[in-house]
Amino acid sequence: MRSRARDKPQEHPTQDSPLYHEQDTDISPTMDTDSATAETMVDELRNEALHNLMTYKDSMKCSYDKKLRARAFKPGDWVLRTRQRSNEEPNRGKLGENWEGPFIIERLASKGSYFLKNLTGDDLTKP
Repeated sequence: MRSRARDKPQEHPTQDSPLYHEQDTDISPTMDTDSATAETMVDELRNEALHNLMTYKDSMKCSYDKKLRARAFKPGDWVLRTRQRSNEEPNRGKLGENWEGPFIIERLASKGSYFLKNLTGDDLTKP
């Protein structure tokens, strides 16, 4: 014998069914605390999440800085320069050269940038 519960099709609430609207009205916030305490709890959770985020960022920065090697060049050193994509021919694509040069460092422009000249002695306009 089959039970009657299996024979009866189950109703799933949709937006148009009255069962859906009954579920909305039945839900009421049940808090033991007042709204001021709830706001302070939310603020505490937000501050804790911010603290965790800052701790994570600091640890990522430290692990990155461990691997970073500072490079200092002096005038007369030979270097390669990263090829600028805007200077390339349109048909080069991803298989084009990544570096251009060699260049000779002429002088320091600012921290980490240098004025360069090519092997024929012509100065490049931008550092």
